[in-house]
Amino acid sequence: MHLEKNTDNRNICIILPLMRTDEELTLLIGITIEIFRMEKNWTQEELANKVGSDQRHIARIENGSKDIRISTLRKICKALGVTVSELYVELDD
Repeated sequence: MHLEKNTDNRNICIILPLMRTDEELTLLIGITIEIFRMEKNWTQEELANKVGSDQRHIARIENGSKDIRISTLRKICKALGVTVSELYVELDD
């Protein structure tokens, strides 16, 4: 697995194998949430306030150390103005 993030000039490279582990999916979704949040110039605290959470919870989601509940994912998507499918697109096998 290879991940690169550079949102300063919007260069993003995420290369994952087609078969993903739960941990890889959690990390991919977290990174994507972080990218959308940073595009809005929001801090983790600002996103947390919008979804009724706290900054530490958002940080754990973004770094892939916390599994995200569907209800939380939906709140985050709504706050960011994106769909769940924009956070994660399954590649065809």
